[in-house]
Amino acid sequence: MATLTFIEKKCYVCNAVGRFGEGGFLMFSPPVGLDGHPSNLTPLFTAIHICPHCFYASPDISEGNEIIASIVKDERYQAIAGNGTIHELVRKYIAWALIQNRIGNDCEAARTMLYATWLSEQYGQVSATSQCRRRAITLMNSCLTQGGNFEMTRGKELLAIADLYRREQMFDEALALCEDTLAKHTLSEDDEFLLRYEEKLIRNHNSLYATIAEAEKNF
Repeated sequence: MATLTFIEKKCYVCNAVGRFGEGGFLMFSPPVGLDGHPSNLTPLFTAIHICPHCFYASPDISEGNEIIASIVKDERYQAIAGNGTIHELVRKYIAWALIQNRIGNDCEAARTMLYATWLSEQYGQVSATSQCRRRAITLMNSCLTQGGNFEMTRGKELLAIADLYRREQMFDEALALCEDTLAKHTLSEDDEFLLRYEEKLIRNHNSLYATIAEAEKNF
């Protein structure tokens, strides 16, 4: 079990010095939700730092480059990363996803925005959760279109996107994706089972959080 330590670091963008938690590797427990949600989000607490002065968010705020610095100083970034109505733990993932998107790394942005979605829902931030889901969908689709991945099997990646559509009550989009995936992709038995359960939820217009355990019990 990783021990949390605090390390003094200087922000690359504004040179402010602060102490930031370091918790070891970002390793998740096995997924429990249909969108890949793990049972324990604790590894996310310290995986991204955010500077309290300029709101630069990064896995290591002592590192960066001039392109990233210019993104951080942009008014749009500042409005998002400095939005005090959103929990800081959520906001720093949104900010890092924005940086990754701006530099053309939509696969890392997609992973990060999915993490932001999980955290936002955990903290009961309804509006932010919806915004994060919709942005995650866009980034995940962009990542796949570019031939990339966000660290799941292809079946589970498409399942995660379908689940985000469903949670947003975008049932037509969710159903079309499920049907297309089941018809055109070679899937593992497990992935096909979960996609068919997802399809059932979609057809029932059920937008509630659903788990793998529920699928195994009820389908």
